[in-house]
Amino acid sequence: MNNLTLKIIAVVTMLVDHAGSVLLTHYIGTEYVHIYLMTRWVGRIAFPIFAYLIAQGCVHTRSMPKYMLRLGALALISEFFFDMALVGSDSVNFLANTNIFYTLFLAVFAIWLYQKSGKKWWGWLLVLPSMGLAEFLTTDYGGFGVLFIFAIYTLGRGEKLWSAVIVALGMGFLYLRNVQIEAFLFASVASLCVLTYNGKPGPKYPALQYGFYAFYPAHLAVLMALS
Repeated sequence: MNNLTLKIIAVVTMLVDHAGSVLLTHYIGTEYVHIYLMTRWVGRIAFPIFAYLIAQGCVHTRSMPKYMLRLGALALISEFFFDMALVGSDSVNFLANTNIFYTLFLAVFAIWLYQKSGKKWWGWLLVLPSMGLAEFLTTDYGGFGVLFIFAIYTLGRGEKLWSAVIVALGMGFLYLRNVQIEAFLFASVASLCVLTYNGKPGPKYPALQYGFYAFYPAHLAVLMALS
C-alpha cells in the first residue's frame, strides 16, 4: 500500500463520515439509526491515517515553513464550509469549533519547533503551546490530535511498526475510555493500513496532489448545498 492509496482511503472514509453527519442525522432516534452510526464508525478510520501521513510529510518535506503555510491557508479557507456544513452555524467563527486543518497545522508547527530544538528531550515540551491553542480554538480532535501526530513523528521514528502501535494506543485511549468499542475497532483499521504501507509515493500527478488539498473544502461545500 503506497502513499496515494493511504490518502484515498483517508479521503473516502472522511467523506462517508461527513456525509453521515450532515445528511443522515434524521436517522438518529429511529429504527434506522444503525445506518447513521455505521457512517460515523467508518469515519473513525480517516483521522489516524491523516495523522500518520502528516507525520510522514514532516519527515520528507523539503520545507517545513511551506508545508505549514499550505495547511494554514487550507484551514482558513475551509472554515466557512466547515462551520456551515458540520458545525451547523449561520456565521463563520475562526476562533471556535475549528476544522481539522487547524489541528494539522498546529501539530506540524510543534514538530517544526521540536526539529529546531535539535530533537532534544526538552523539545517535547514545545508541543504544549500547540496543544493549548488547539484546545482554545476547539479544533477537531483538539490537543489530543496535536499530541497524537507529534507522538507518531517523535516515537514512531519513521518505522511503520512503531507508528502502527502508537496509532492503536492513541485510538484506544480516545475511544475505549468512553467504551466506544465500535469506534475503536474501526479506527484500528488505520493501524493495519500503516503496517501495509510500503513507503512508496505511488503515481505522482500535480492534479492529484492539489486535488487532495482542494477536496476538503470542496466536499464540505457540496454537503452544505445538499443539507
